[in-house]
Amino acid sequence: MSVGPSAGPPQAGPSPLGGPPDVPVGRGAPSDVILQLSNVESAYGPIKAIRGVSLKVRRGEISTVLGSNGAGKTTILKTISG
Repeated sequence: MSVGPSAGPPQAGPSPLGGPPDVPVGRGAPSDVILQLSNVESAYGPIKAIRGVSLKVRRGEISTVLGSNGAGKTTILKTISG
C-alpha cells in the first residue's frame, strides 16, 4: 500500500446544515467571534447560581463546559439559550 503526497492544507467546504461554509479549526480570523459572554450572572430567586462567567468562542473552535455537580454548567447553557 503506497501513500500519496499530502493533500495540502484543509479547505473550507459547504456546511452540511446549509449554513455558511465550514472554517477549518485554527483558520478563523481572530475577530470571527460567534459567541461572547462577559461577566454574566444568573440567579434562581435570591440565590446566585452563576456569577462572573466570561467566555469567547470563535468560528471553527470546539468548546466545552466542565465542572462538578452543582457548579452551574446547565445554568450557563440555559442562560446562553435564553
